[in-house]
Amino acid sequence: MKNIEKIIVKSIKSVEGRQKYAVNYLDWHWSEIFGENIAKHSKPSKLVNGVLFINTDNPAWSHSLLMMKNKVLAKIVTVIKESSYKVKIKDLRFFNGSIKRIKLEKNVDPYLLPDVELLEEDKKLVKKEVSVLKDEKLRKAFESLMLSDKKRKLAMKTKYQTNCKVCGVPIRKGEIYCVHCEKERLTQIKNKIAELLRSMPWLNYQDCLNYVTCDRIIFDEVKGNMINIFSEELSDYRCSEEKKAFATMIINNLKPDEIDDEIIHRTAERIRRRKANVRASWSGLYSKKQ
Repeated sequence: MKNIEKIIVKSIKSVEGRQKYAVNYLDWHWSEIFGENIAKHSKPSKLVNGVLFINTDNPAWSHSLLMMKNKVLAKIVTVIKESSYKVKIKDLRFFNGSIKRIKLEKNVDPYLLPDVELLEEDKKLVKKEVSVLKDEKLRKAFESLMLSDKKRKLAMKTKYQTNCKVCGVPIRKGEIYCVHCEKERLTQIKNKIAELLRSMPWLNYQDCLNYVTCDRIIFDEVKGNMINIFSEELSDYRCSEEKKAFATMIINNLKPDEIDDEIIHRTAERIRRRKANVRASWSGLYSKKQ
């Protein structure tokens, strides 16, 4: 690993920051790790709670990589261990969608810092700080060292830092929002998706994009949570007719004119059987432990 990369890694204090740079590191070396063919159709997207999300350009590639999941995970873990990134990757998730790639010029080191020039004010400040040293050779040596350090910091800031689109605080280049604004933005998107699903429970991801811009992972998370909630209510015999109909629509992606009492009944029975099977599995597992 290049020295500059080690410096960058050491300067990142937050877990979120190390995770994002680890994903960038994997992305830059993806073709070296898995070969050109796999790299052409997939890329690491984000790392959340030890789970690395891998974006593929079609469902067939998601399925293929899923079949090789253990080998893919083992290779990624090995690469991360050999790097300076202190992050844990315990699992992989695959999803398909358009792939946005980081464009790098051939034979250009992604860690190479740009050539920058210090302001005259900064140079004068350094001269003032070293002026207390009487020995001329020592004074010039310290001046050169301090100027080099300031220049390196300015180059790193120029290459790796930008400002949040919303609040303007400094963030790493390649990002659009700071952690706080990104969290607020995702909360707003999730609330909007939930609001849409409450009025149109049959909504799928492609139709959702007509109302709100989001990625597939966020949509599936919101809809999955709502399905879990209404599946629990549907399994209760005391569930109201209105909630039964809503649960049936969101679980089966059906519109109001596509459901009837028979479909509602079959859906409720399927949910109850699934719930009973889960309870039986847990009961058997508990008995073995005893």
